[in-house]
Amino acid sequence: MSKCGDADVEQVWWHIAAGACWFFFNPLNKRFDENIKSIRSWDFNKEVWQFPVIIDNMMNLELLFEATKISGDSSFHKLAVTHTNTTLKHHFRPDNSCYHVVDYDTLTYQPRMKVTHQGINDESSWTRGHGWGIYGYTLAYRYTKDTRYLNRAIATAEYFLNHKNLPKDGIPYWDFDDPAIPNAPRDVSAGTIVAAAMVEIYRYTQEAGGSHHLNRLAGEAGGFLLRRRHQPDRGPLRVLVRVERARALVRDGAFPPGVAVDVRAQ
Repeated sequence: MSKCGDADVEQVWWHIAAGACWFFFNPLNKRFDENIKSIRSWDFNKEVWQFPVIIDNMMNLELLFEATKISGDSSFHKLAVTHTNTTLKHHFRPDNSCYHVVDYDTLTYQPRMKVTHQGINDESSWTRGHGWGIYGYTLAYRYTKDTRYLNRAIATAEYFLNHKNLPKDGIPYWDFDDPAIPNAPRDVSAGTIVAAAMVEIYRYTQEAGGSHHLNRLAGEAGGFLLRRRHQPDRGPLRVLVRVERARALVRDGAFPPGVAVDVRAQ
């Protein structure tokens, strides 16, 4: 097997960025509304929504930030920042939890509806969505160093990690407001997203002097990635290896209710 040097790796990244610019940015650019200052997420449910934006979109912005970093074209970065600021303004509740979907009025350009489409109800705390928000604003800080983004990630992480319905083993229920708790399904994917974000947040708070009280929580959450969870009927938590027969890469992940919650290997 031939070995790749740094120059080869750089060329690979350049081609990835070029492909991303063409394949990813151009469609997103067409979905970006200059008045709403956001990228439209979904096209379905048009009889209900006018311009839906989901918290999940925060994770897509990394490719735009990288496209600017590699290509030198600042338009990708600027679009990502604009979307980030709009989401920052409208997606989060006073208690630092977040909505899944914010639907904007295409005439007034203001939010007309805030819902949690994949949660137990519109005002609930769907845990995977909170993972997207925490990780999304962590990566936004990575590329911009805008402390508003890091503070947003930290505030929502504190909400998540201190939630009364977060189990002691750190593996969250699919929705913190499911009335079936403690018998509600877990969502390992939500826990993994938050844990990965906390590893990065830990580095940033350490760089700031290491005195932030979130360091302890970050360290504990990061440890989630290395822990194994045992339940009598499920065995150890593990990555699924037979991915060709499964709909997920981790056991006990969750999809929307009615589709596949508490997913396991088939």
